[in-house]
Amino acid sequence: MYFLYWLHDQQETDILTEGYVGVTKNIYQRLQQHKKKGKQHKILMIGNKQFCSEMEYKLRPERNIGQNISQGGLGHGFGGFTHSDKYKNYLREQWTGTKNPNFGGCSLEAKEKMSKAKSKKWVVVYPDGRVEEITNLRRFSLDHSLDPGCMYHVVNGQRKQHKGFKVGGVSSL
Repeated sequence: MYFLYWLHDQQETDILTEGYVGVTKNIYQRLQQHKKKGKQHKILMIGNKQFCSEMEYKLRPERNIGQNISQGGLGHGFGGFTHSDKYKNYLREQWTGTKNPNFGGCSLEAKEKMSKAKSKKWVVVYPDGRVEEITNLRRFSLDHSLDPGCMYHVVNGQRKQHKGFKVGGVSSL
């Protein structure tokens, strides 16, 4: 059940050119949102959404009639403004591929800097007993065909080793 209502000042008497005409499902909540001193409201009709919207369109067929800034009826949105297809295509073209400022992300140099700043130092013991200090456990794991998650389990003590490799923090020497 929907309500078609008219909100107007006491001196406004012409529903076709004055005041605000709207459609709502919850009339009490909507009137609270419109609550202003000196405003009066009148419920014009109760019906389904489609019918109430058609009646609103008949009372507000264009933008900026009375206090309404958008055209009445369904599908006009705030301000009753939609972009033309030509402009939508222009925007689509401007934000596609390399023209998009987010395309490709960071440069390789920037990625290296961020990786280096975030990477921790680790001590890795190879299966043959060699010991090496590394930076970036994930990269080391991938370079040596190891599962990075399993290597972190070794670090956290959930596993003793992964494929013979043992890992500890630099401070655990």
